[in-house]
Amino acid sequence: MIARSLCCALALAAASAVAQPLPTEPPETAPASSPEAPHPTRTFNPWVRIPRITAELVVGAVSAVGVAYGGYQLGCALSDPNISSCGPAGTYGAIGGFALGVPIGVMLGGSLLDGDGAVLSTAFGTLLGMAGALGGLYYLQILIPDFNPLPLIALPLVFAVVGYELSSHDSRSAAQAEARGKRLSLRILPTAAFTRGGAAFGISMILP
Repeated sequence: MIARSLCCALALAAASAVAQPLPTEPPETAPASSPEAPHPTRTFNPWVRIPRITAELVVGAVSAVGVAYGGYQLGCALSDPNISSCGPAGTYGAIGGFALGVPIGVMLGGSLLDGDGAVLSTAFGTLLGMAGALGGLYYLQILIPDFNPLPLIALPLVFAVVGYELSSHDSRSAAQAEARGKRLSLRILPTAAFTRGGAAFGISMILP
């Protein structure tokens, strides 16, 4: 009788111990992720670009004059040897050399001061300026015979600088940082789907 009472008491104690809920630790909260720093974007600050624009104008003018002189000499060398002067060949060579030297000098001057302008926009600005200069020279000589054509020479250089700056960042380092921020990254995640016929497991690839 005493043994039966002892067994019942042990059974009740074991049952109460099993039924008592075990203390659970609070779930760990993931640390708040700090917001990503914004990537530098293309901006247009004219005050920051003034030294670079000055370098583009100076180097572009020197390059244009140098290549124009080389084109003039090349035109003279290809002209008729029976003519004492170079004639139209030297003029055409100088115009072609000037049109070639302007974008080369502008891009060189811009790259020296952290610019990254596009070639096509710089060349397009040069061609647009050449068309305006030649057209203006043609019509102004008819309307104003004593017109000085020297101011028109600056049109290709100015339009080339405008085309370069419109396609450039404030600094090349900002452009490289922006490109690194937009680099694609592949993420692979396991997935599971449950249907009436059973369960299916797979892998998802995400390209942000």
